[in-house]
Amino acid sequence: MVDEIFDRHYQAGRIEMNAAILEIAGRFGKAFGNAFEVLNRIEYSAPWAAKPKRARLH
Repeated sequence: MVDEIFDRHYQAGRIEMNAAILEIAGRFGKAFGNAFEVLNRIEYSAPWAAKPKRARLH
């Protein structure tokens, strides 16, 4: 009986721990991908291809 209760709590704890690990890994992957996109855009953007911004007249 005690072993069954322990096992239920253990399994529930493992499920929560695995969910937390997956969430952290997903956030890290998203942040890493975002950083890679930004650095890639900086590295390969051609400054002469950007359209000049017009000044506003008030």
